[in-house]
Amino acid sequence: VVDELAWLCTPWELPTYLRRLLQFGRERRVNLVGTTREPQEVHDLFFSQADLVMLFHTDPGNGLDRLRRRYPELATKLASFEIGEYHAYGDPAALALLGREGLALPT
Repeated sequence: VVDELAWLCTPWELPTYLRRLLQFGRERRVNLVGTTREPQEVHDLFFSQADLVMLFHTDPGNGLDRLRRRYPELATKLASFEIGEYHAYGDPAALALLGREGLALPT
């Protein structure tokens, strides 16, 4: 779990270790969960490789503009979401894999 992805990357730069994790993590069955309050600061590779993106209330500004370019049909709704209200974009079945699909040894 990575809290505040925007602290680890920019829209233009992604540290090598995160790039490798995104590129090869699926092959090695590694789950990655990331959060941010600054979607305009997250590298596109996170969005393009995600099986599921959960979008919450987003105030007007750079973050909402970024989401509008990637998810135009949802962006108009995000500013009116109540706190805690969200929309799942992608395959919600991916949530069932969290904690199960990783590399943990059988007990």
